[in-house]
Amino acid sequence: MSAGAGGLNNQVSFGGTNGLNFNVGVTAGATAVAAGSATTVTVTDNSLVFQIGANQNETAKVSIDNATSAALAVGVSGLSNANTTDLSKINVTTQAGAQDAIKVVDAAISQVSNLRGKLGAFQSNTLESNARNLSPRWRTRPRPSP
Repeated sequence: MSAGAGGLNNQVSFGGTNGLNFNVGVTAGATAVAAGSATTVTVTDNSLVFQIGANQNETAKVSIDNATSAALAVGVSGLSNANTTDLSKINVTTQAGAQDAIKVVDAAISQVSNLRGKLGAFQSNTLESNARNLSPRWRTRPRPSP
C-alpha cells in the first residue's frame, strides 16, 4: 500500500507482477468514502477451470486476457497523437500517425505473443502432461511363435 496526499491510501497491490492491482484516485482534501457509508469493489474471475485429475477439486485454471483492439497496446508512450490510446485508435493518414501506428502495433503483437505463450505453456505443461499421465499404458505382448 502506498499513501497519497494527506495520508490517504490510494494504491493497493496484491500478489506479484500478475497480481490484482487497483487505484483509488482522491483529490486533495477529499475523502475516499463518506462517513458512515461503504464502497464495494467486485472482482469477477473469468478464468477457465479444467478438471485434470480423477478426484474432486483436482483442477487447473487459466485466464485469457482481453484481446480486443480497444484493449491491446493501451498506454504506449512517446506517441505524437494523444488520441491514439490503443490499437483501435490508430490513424495512418499522416506520417506521424503511421509512426505511432508502428509503435502501437508492435506493442499489440507483443501482448498477443505473450498471451499465446501463456496458453501454450498451460496446454503443454498442464493439459498434455495430465493426459499422458492418465492414459493407459498398453504393453506389447509377445507374438506366439508359429
